[in-house]
Amino acid sequence: MKNKWITAAIAASTITLIGTSNLLAEKKGAGKGKPDRAEMRKKMLEKFDADGDGKLNEAERAKAKAAMQKRGAEKFAKADKNGDGKLSKDEVPAEAWARMSKADKDGDGAVSKEEMKAAHAARHGKGGAKKTGKGKKPADS
Repeated sequence: MKNKWITAAIAASTITLIGTSNLLAEKKGAGKGKPDRAEMRKKMLEKFDADGDGKLNEAERAKAKAAMQKRGAEKFAKADKNGDGKLSKDEVPAEAWARMSKADKDGDGAVSKEEMKAAHAARHGKGGAKKTGKGKKPADS
């Protein structure tokens, strides 16, 4: 299941980092610029839980993953004002750059999609989304 979440998690991270997603804009009590997991889970279920059972089955996860990939790619492309395939300090809000710049491993002053993926993997492990304190991912129940 971890492999199914990595791309969606990367897309979500991209959206969060560039600060343009309405889905992640509400951070009720999240602190440190991170989305509130309960709110994120609720919105994901509202949008992708087609059978209304309160959890995402494999088909619903696949649909969510595809949507998150598309949205992440669109947001990245929109933020990449010069079209070089990287995000630099002048292309993102200062708060986002403060977090993103840590992923700039080659020191070129910009963060590529590959650097962003590597940073995400380093933060969350090879398999994707970081687990919550109870050993469950945010959308698992």
